[in-house]
Amino acid sequence: MEIQAKVNGKIMKGEITDGSPEGLLEKGYGEKLGKKIILEPYEMLYLLEKKAIAVKGADSPVNFSELLKQISFQRQGFSKYLVYKDLRDRGYIAKEGIEPFYSFRLFEKGTPSTSPAKYRVLIINEGDDIRVDKLKNYIISSITQERGSIVAVVDRRGEIIYYKSFLITSGSKIE
Repeated sequence: MEIQAKVNGKIMKGEITDGSPEGLLEKGYGEKLGKKIILEPYEMLYLLEKKAIAVKGADSPVNFSELLKQISFQRQGFSKYLVYKDLRDRGYIAKEGIEPFYSFRLFEKGTPSTSPAKYRVLIINEGDDIRVDKLKNYIISSITQERGSIVAVVDRRGEIIYYKSFLITSGSKIE
């Protein structure tokens, strides 16, 4: 399957140009936009690494190293790829979240992305500053929308530690 992507200093979302894209949708990859299926850059990189797709730039094929380099220029691009890869390898379906509030919507294993997400995932790189009120608002927002909240901390070696977050108020736990 071939993916068309713009790779000229900045990687854009990929568009499936041939093959059978419905198979990718059924497995939780991409979003349908009209008759097109659009892949996020981290999805393209993951599928390219698994040899499930080929990525084509304006003039020539794009290899894993080149795509990784382009993604690394984006805000949290490499960290987002690492977390996405880890979650997919564990069997979860991760979809784009609403930035800057959270990075991914996370679905239960084997659950199609047409059902509501069970969790929201916020990615923080080790050493990054995050205000406590921002973290609190993230957790409250997840609770209000009846979603669990997970904070994924990516350390300097690329290892990921997940924290399920909740609020404790007046001695009672709110998840």
